[in-house]
Amino acid sequence: MAETAVKDKVVRGVDLLLYAGEQAIGGQQNTSIKMQADTIDASSKDSGDWYINIAGAKQWSADCDGVVYVSDAGYKAAQTAFLNSSEIKAVIKNKTGTINLEGEAYITELDLDAPYEDLLKYSMSLSGAGKLEDKSSASPQV
Repeated sequence: MAETAVKDKVVRGVDLLLYAGEQAIGGQQNTSIKMQADTIDASSKDSGDWYINIAGAKQWSADCDGVVYVSDAGYKAAQTAFLNSSEIKAVIKNKTGTINLEGEAYITELDLDAPYEDLLKYSMSLSGAGKLEDKSSASPQV
């Protein structure tokens, strides 16, 4: 019974994919997203021995790597966006939509690796071009 309760609260890493618009980028093996926020020092002599920080600007980025699938529409969309210096709608989600983060981004790095005795692989990095929105279908359990 407890095992079922835990299974309903977790998401397998293999189920989370990065999309370029509506197309999943094929062959993904690893996907990550990083969200950062700056703070602004609002300290003065009046604050004594303690710094006082207030919220500053936020930014986000994403990375993925994997095996190159020939004629993959998602990889092609990312490559085209990189070559044309254009934004893509980046979506990081699972099939059920319980995790669904979306935002405009630029492809800032796109690498191909062709080792002698392995498959052709890619890696790419995206830099958010604005707000990252949470469009998930489930609210976090507190």
